[in-house]
Amino acid sequence: MFLFALNLYTCTITEDISPVEPMRSYRSELLQLLTDAKSNDSPKTLTQFTGELTRMLRNLMETQAKHEAINKRMVGQCIEEDNFRKQEIVTAQNALNASSNALSKCQASLNAAKENLPALLKAKKDYQDELATKTAERERQHKLYLQRAQDWKEAIVFLDEFIKAVNTKLANYPTSFADLGENLLRHVSKLGLVSEAVPVLIALAQAPSENEVSVPNASNNYSYQAQGKTVGNLKTQLSGLRNRLVTDAKQNDVNEDKAQALFNELKQRLEAIIAKLTSDITRTENQISEMNACVASETAIITTASNKLRRNKTLQDSAAKTCTDFAQEFVKATKNRLEEITTVEQVVQIVQKRFTQLPADLVRYLEEVKNHFRTYVNGTQFKKYEEYVQNHIADNLDGRALARTPLSTPLLKRVKF
Repeated sequence: MFLFALNLYTCTITEDISPVEPMRSYRSELLQLLTDAKSNDSPKTLTQFTGELTRMLRNLMETQAKHEAINKRMVGQCIEEDNFRKQEIVTAQNALNASSNALSKCQASLNAAKENLPALLKAKKDYQDELATKTAERERQHKLYLQRAQDWKEAIVFLDEFIKAVNTKLANYPTSFADLGENLLRHVSKLGLVSEAVPVLIALAQAPSENEVSVPNASNNYSYQAQGKTVGNLKTQLSGLRNRLVTDAKQNDVNEDKAQALFNELKQRLEAIIAKLTSDITRTENQISEMNACVASETAIITTASNKLRRNKTLQDSAAKTCTDFAQEFVKATKNRLEEITTVEQVVQIVQKRFTQLPADLVRYLEEVKNHFRTYVNGTQFKKYEEYVQNHIADNLDGRALARTPLSTPLLKRVKF
């Protein structure tokens, strides 16, 4: 019944194995026949004994032949299954190893990217803040420059008017020198050049008033000359102050150009750093995204490979056990048939004593069957089966090594899943 059960199990995993009929035992019939042969009261005739013995021998030969054919087919299927499972295990193990290695690298890259990203974001913000501060400072300085430029322009225009007034007859100038001095002080105060205007103010204080100016004559010639000298000094001081204002105004423009050039250079450098940091942040964020995907993918592969590895090892072990049981059953059944043949021989000997003689065909056929079984049982292939069963039942290292050889590793036919 084991073979029938084995066949049912085998058929559930492969369609290539045809149904295996249960191998019949003739032990009870032989014992009954042996009892009949020993009994003098048995009604069986020599012909009846001969017929039943011949039938049993034929049945034993046919059953053994059928069992050997099934065993040969099973051995081939077991070897094929074993090779397939080994390859599947190697493939799964390789995939597991590769994915584990890849997962380790992806995880390390992910951790490094996550650790680096905050520093990149902070650096970018610091440089952006620095650029914003420098830009605001430059805008403030530029506004101051524009204001200074306007102050210089207004001061120079005022001096031009002042000089023009001095060059004109003072009597015709509607404004007093006091007003001019006050306006001059206001302009130079804006420019921080009060000290530069002091000589002008002194000269202005020494200048005659409009009422004191008159046409020179014989009686006041000295007075006119003194006043002309004073006015000349005022013109000189005004001209010098104007030249200083023009020079300072030009220097103000030069300083502004230099400051703007330095700012542009700094701005370009900061913007380049910010652009590089922005690129690094994008690359790092992409790296995090890709490494997250990598970790998920490799983890899924590891899970699949682990399941495949475990499943194939389980199937390999299960198949090995099934094939070991089958081999054990085959060895046992073969030896049982050899014992049954021995029982047939005993019956033949008893029948020969009882009926004096036996048909030559029966004796010849008995010898033929005996020789066939003894040759097979003593053969190398059957010995390997016996050794395989013995070692696998003992489950020792020799048995495991023997199980790896093609002739002694019966495993079930491959099963795709």
